[in-house]
Amino acid sequence: MFYDVGRTLDRRRVRDDRPATMIGETISHYRILRLLGEGGMGVVYEAEDVRLGRHVALKFVVHKKLDRQETVERFEREARATSVLNHPNICTIHDVGEEGGHHFIAMELLVGESLEALLARGPLPVRRLLELAAQIAEGLVAAHARGVIHRDIKPANVFVTSTGLVKIMDFGLAKILQSPVAESLTASESELTQTSDLTTPGLAMGTVSFMSPEQIRGEEVDARSDLFSFGSLLYDMAVGQPPFRGSTPAVKLAGILERKPVPPQEINPALPAKLQDIILKALEKNREERYQSAREMLVDLKRVLREIDSGAVTGATSIPSQASVTGAVAPVRTPRRGFWIAAAVVAAALVAGSVLLWRSGGARARPSAPAALPEIRSLAVLPLENVSQDPAQDYFAEGMTDELISKLSRISALRVISRTSVMRYKDSKKSLPEIARDLKVDAVVEGSVLPSKNRVRINARLLDATERQMWSESYDRELRDILSIQSDVASAIAREIRVKVAPEESSKLASSGPVDPEAYQLYLQGRVAYSRFTPESIARAAEYFNRAIAEDPQYALAYAGLADCEIQLAGRARPPREVMPKAKEAIEKALSLDPDLAEGHASLGQVELFYEFDWKRAEAHYRRAIEGNPGSTVVQNANALFLAAQGKTEEALASTTRGLELDPVSSSAGCLRTRLLYYARRHDQAIDQYTKTSASDPTVAGFCTFAIFAYEQRGRFDEAIEAAKRISEATPNEMLPRAALARAYGVMGNKDEARKVVAAMEDLSKRRFISEYDFAVAHSGWDKEATLRWLEKGYAGRVGMLVFARVDSVWDDLRTDPRFQEIVRRIGIPQ
Repeated sequence: MFYDVGRTLDRRRVRDDRPATMIGETISHYRILRLLGEGGMGVVYEAEDVRLGRHVALKFVVHKKLDRQETVERFEREARATSVLNHPNICTIHDVGEEGGHHFIAMELLVGESLEALLARGPLPVRRLLELAAQIAEGLVAAHARGVIHRDIKPANVFVTSTGLVKIMDFGLAKILQSPVAESLTASESELTQTSDLTTPGLAMGTVSFMSPEQIRGEEVDARSDLFSFGSLLYDMAVGQPPFRGSTPAVKLAGILERKPVPPQEINPALPAKLQDIILKALEKNREERYQSAREMLVDLKRVLREIDSGAVTGATSIPSQASVTGAVAPVRTPRRGFWIAAAVVAAALVAGSVLLWRSGGARARPSAPAALPEIRSLAVLPLENVSQDPAQDYFAEGMTDELISKLSRISALRVISRTSVMRYKDSKKSLPEIARDLKVDAVVEGSVLPSKNRVRINARLLDATERQMWSESYDRELRDILSIQSDVASAIAREIRVKVAPEESSKLASSGPVDPEAYQLYLQGRVAYSRFTPESIARAAEYFNRAIAEDPQYALAYAGLADCEIQLAGRARPPREVMPKAKEAIEKALSLDPDLAEGHASLGQVELFYEFDWKRAEAHYRRAIEGNPGSTVVQNANALFLAAQGKTEEALASTTRGLELDPVSSSAGCLRTRLLYYARRHDQAIDQYTKTSASDPTVAGFCTFAIFAYEQRGRFDEAIEAAKRISEATPNEMLPRAALARAYGVMGNKDEARKVVAAMEDLSKRRFISEYDFAVAHSGWDKEATLRWLEKGYAGRVGMLVFARVDSVWDDLRTDPRFQEIVRRIGIPQ
């Protein structure tokens, strides 16, 4: 559900048959926080799910038909059926229930405004209209594929989030509540969101202005009914009013059944003729002459969008001459997808053997005068688009984004935003200037990828922060030459922005040896899986890297990827003694094949630090990694942890400052800073950083475990326990949050609860690996002898987390104990 920031919330008197104001009450496991609004179907509150710690929109559905048991059962059945519609353009249903006779649905909480509120300011510019319409069509395609028909498509049921994402709302709800045609003819417009079963003849459902003819006639409806309503919605978006108007519902219904709509171009002459054709086809009264599927309609909408981007269609930003409307419409992002799909269509012909040569409109776009070039010292490579129309190829586009970032980050004079930050803008509807401001960059690179058998087509363009195109190019080559394409793109960008490239950096950019196509694709799949950073995804990534090595035993990057997987699994999912020797073997092989691999030196440094406790050799490899690629967040973050382990926490924080410059909106970077602030004993700042990070990304969970310990150090035990429970539930395969929960109970003196948590961990350890370190943390603060026993076992098992023993306040109660001091001595932490 939503919080509509575009209009004043409707706070009319609640009808007698609706739940009274319940702010502060708990319904089921939802604590009511505030009223969001109410309408013909019920009242909506913002609520907290006390089990999962997330905020939801709680909609209490009120209708006299829900007094009947058979309708209640149908309500619950249909709501649950709708909950399977897991799609970015459909509002997610989390739960359905009843308490005290009040039936509710828990939905995702959205921030933005309804399309109804947006249209209250006037019709939309054509590009904005098409951008939103394509998303609505995407949602309908997904729903109809699952056999779910909306039956009430209208502006109030389409929501536009603050990031520009469209959400179709109240799916399936209209089907549940039934009302005869005669009743709908006399009801007020605000109450006409009424529906019937698909197979029940003689009943009408929907909202008058957006009903289909078959809905009005009470006939059996199918997906084409939604398309008629969608056509009415497009008409409203294009001209600022529905196609069938009248002073009463009866007049409107008669118009839908009998009259042709006024062609929208007569009201808005700037409307492209092809968009008018789409609208009028959707509004055909005979459904056999209408669009037959949402996908068919989506294809036509995207075609118009492509033609606008190519210049074949004009009028993309025009609207009727209403000055007041023009100023009210929200800023519009220049859509990227249409541009690259158009390029991909031509690319497909090239791959098939066509002799056509395409270059982004035939020529590179360059500023007319060199003096006009802005200074570019930072840029972001936005997620490349997969235009193959095959979702199975998404990994290729994502992996290629990573590789281009990696190439450009080797230029020390250029700040290149890391993968974790830019991937948050995948499918984002923010404008390029907005993204540039978020990331604090001077320019962005965007593009598309079209893999096809053993060939690949890449389109790329460089735009400054004002969206002015500085350069564009298209590359079509064999997949084995993919490295040369990456080098060409990176070198071209470096030349275009006139950044200083050191001679050794230039040679790295020029690296363009051939690769085994199969091995390369397996490597990309491995990198994408690794980036998910869960124990399961890392184990899956290791499988991909092993398969890549089997295809090409001389593939250095695949060995490096395999080493990274083993390092991350050590202590989290597998015993360090089992996997760290394999990691060292793999990384040494990688460095023998490519001695200048900066990330490889960082990985070897991790093995030497966290497994061998060889601080001097680790330092040498971290130094070489920094020198080799100072623009790598992986390298910067690894070095920061190395510095923190030695007690050099201020230097470590300085290193993360550089990391945050490269990764400004990454939640993992925020969690790392939380951890380092905790090690620096700036506990209040650690809590503040955690609060800020989790607010921007509630999924951070296990990455921010160290905030739990910061809460404890400040005596905020209730908050520590709450955070530990929330993080444990969100990341059930991470054991440190559970250990932190046991410790929090123990420190508070609640040993019974602490023992329960430990007992559950012991039971789980019979089925999977749990680190000795986690058990030591779980006993710390309430069982000194058990803690020391587990620390001894941890040292014997070469648990890497022990390198932080000097700075981790968890062990403060043990510092004077000779047994603990001996463990610290054996680890060899520099004084």
